Amino acid sequence: MKQTLLVMKIGALLAVIFATGIWVGRNTVPAEAVDTAVVPPAAAENDARQSGRWTFAFRRYAKALDLTDEQKVLLEPLFKQADEELSLIPRFSKDRQRVVEVLHQRMEPHLNPQQKAEAEKIRQDGIELLEEARTR
Repeated sequence: MKQTLLVMKIGALLAVIFATGIWVGRNTVPAEAVDTAVVPPAAAENDARQSGRWTFAFRRYAKALDLTDEQKVLLEPLFKQADEELSLIPRFSKDRQRVVEVLHQRMEPHLNPQQKAEAEKIRQDGIELLEEARTR
């Protein structure tokens, strides 16, 4: 009887510790960290198929380039189209890089000079990351 009570108390204590850890984790992690969390490739692909990778990339570009509402309306279909093309191409393929290049070419007429420079920086960073991933 005493042993069963002790096991129940330990179980309850572990449940409280677990729940407290979840609560603290959710309330102390900045929102930006949750958006940019590293997700295993398989999980990322499944998630991307369900919600569309273009939404993440579009939000990132919209924020980085400080797009106007008019620009967002013009560029959103370009990101959707690029995502559809990318979904058919294997990861880390050179063909993926070509799709992104075409996306940037199609975006360019809708951007001002400052935005073009920032978009080029983002593109270069992406190329470097892709090359780094290929060499792993």
